[in-house]
Formats: sequence, structure tokens, C-alpha cells
Amino acid sequence: MSSRPDASSRPTRSMTFPTDKQSKTNLHILVAEDDPTNSTILRKRLEMSGHTVYLTRDGKECASVYREMAHCFDAVLMDLQMPVVDGLTATKMIRESEQSSARGEALKHRVPILVVSSSSTEKDRQIYIDSGFDGWVMKPVGFHRIGDLLDGVYENERRSNYIYRPGRWDEGGWFEA
Repeated sequence: MSSRPDASSRPTRSMTFPTDKQSKTNLHILVAEDDPTNSTILRKRLEMSGHTVYLTRDGKECASVYREMAHCFDAVLMDLQMPVVDGLTATKMIRESEQSSARGEALKHRVPILVVSSSSTEKDRQIYIDSGFDGWVMKPVGFHRIGDLLDGVYENERRSNYIYRPGRWDEGGWFEA
């Protein structure tokens, strides 16, 4: 029997959300990661920080779950290299889903999507931005740093403290405030 996490293992915590998004510390995070070890580590560490985690194994599954449950997620952590659909394509699918659900109205909520990958490179930064990513974290994941970045999901001041700076790619950050 495999201990591989999958989308059918629902979070055990209640799916309630605070009304004041500015003070939100318990985020609901959708993770797309094909490696079972990395999935387990991400889930455990994020849950230890008080977040609710929903795991998917590839980009196609992640985009599908997002389309069905977009209102449930505060952030998406996306690996780049996955089977079936890669992270760049999955991110484009999520952004298209957000646009189509807006039905011509102003988009009310754009979920932040962070690249979580050992293969992301600074020279490809514009490709990530054009695909719809909002920031990045390098593997192996520094959980103090990912905590700092997740604090920026609803706190603009925190986000502005971790904006991309040329030559400091290994630190991770947001592409813009």
C-alpha cells in the first residue's frame, strides 16, 4: 500500500475562513508536487505552521481541483516539472479559469501562485511571470522563507519586503508587490 498523498485525502480541518483577510494566518494552500517525499514534507511543515493543505500529484489534477474549489484556496504552491501537465501549463490553466469565471466582470480574487522548484532559474523569470506565477521558492525549501512569503498573501507590507532583487534568486520572493 502506498502512502502517497492524493487529492482524495481531504484536509481534516474545517474549511471556514476568517472575514478579515488582512489578519488571516491560517491559509488554505493547494500544492502541486509529484514527488511523494516532497509532498509529505511540504504538507507536514505547512500544517505545523497552522495552514490547511490540499495535495495534488500533477499540474492537470491541480488545475482541475482549482477550477472546482477556487474559492477555497488562498495560495498555490506549484512544482515546475511534473508528469501529465507541467507547472507552467497548469498555472496558465488556473489563470484562464480565473478569467473565465469572472465572466467579463473585474476579477475579484487572483490566488497567488508560487513556483516551488529546484529547476527554476533567474534567467527564466519573465517566463514565470508571463505564465501567471506571482513568486518563487527554491528547493530544498527553506520553511522560514516560505513562511515569510506566505505572510505576504494578505499583507502587502510583508509582500513588499520580499520582492525580487537581481542576483538573489536563491532567496525566493515575490515578482512584484
